[in-house]
Amino acid sequence: MHLPTKNPLHLRIAVFGDITGVAGRETAKEAFIIAKENWQADLIIANGENASHGFGITPKHIKEIHSYGLDLMTLGNHTWDKHVLRHKISEFPFVARPINMPRETPGSGVATIETKFGTFAVINALGRLFMSPAECPYHLVYDKVKELKQQHNIKMIALDLHAEATAEKLIMGRFLDGKVSIVWGTHTHVQTADEMILPKGTGYLTDLGMTGAEHSIIGFEISSALKKTIYGEPFRNQVENKGTRITTGLIADIDPETGHTVFITRFRECFDALENLVEDPNKAVNYTSEEQDEK
Repeated sequence: MHLPTKNPLHLRIAVFGDITGVAGRETAKEAFIIAKENWQADLIIANGENASHGFGITPKHIKEIHSYGLDLMTLGNHTWDKHVLRHKISEFPFVARPINMPRETPGSGVATIETKFGTFAVINALGRLFMSPAECPYHLVYDKVKELKQQHNIKMIALDLHAEATAEKLIMGRFLDGKVSIVWGTHTHVQTADEMILPKGTGYLTDLGMTGAEHSIIGFEISSALKKTIYGEPFRNQVENKGTRITTGLIADIDPETGHTVFITRFRECFDALENLVEDPNKAVNYTSEEQDEK
């Protein structure tokens, strides 16, 4: 992929779509290296809410993905599918869970990191159309952005809106234009082709896509998805581990002085199949203790 020469005064971020299962984790391991070495990314950001067996993420897998070079992680509606994370999320300050969960929810809706260009913050929020009930993301995100700017003097702010409806993501992008550096969507696992810089300087992409098995239904086995959807058979979707792998997402350059996005593009990278990728189906359950997580 051809990218413009990186301006040494600008922060470059590489943001990866939902990491799905073991195929997604192994793909991230390779893709993060490419982002750092070939794309000259200063920060690696990824959505990890499907990283463990396709549903949720365990502390073990957070540590694994972080070891590959991840800087910041966002989550989504599957945040607590592995219950152990409720008791451990405070150990991972680089992970942001949705800000519009109930106020007593453990963890934080924003994660920050110090860079040579200044502090960078990412906010995570849930959409409400065709999703489980959640607080209004617009007011909560607006208030958090105001706090980050006024109380912490943070100019570089991103939002991951984990939502089903494309219009809801577009509304959020337009609502935050000029208020944040960049807005992207996650959740559908299907990359959109509408990357743009909005009139007041906010970068935007409706959906990043996914990181995982290429020949799949949003990262899951085709056969089980067809049987469940078309014929109503009681199949639980299983993550696809076989075949070629893909990662999709965006690359953006941010001017730390203005907080504006000055360059944005989407990417789609393909990787060869890996043999013997296995995720224990007995682990695809809701864990209730760290001991189960570490088995």
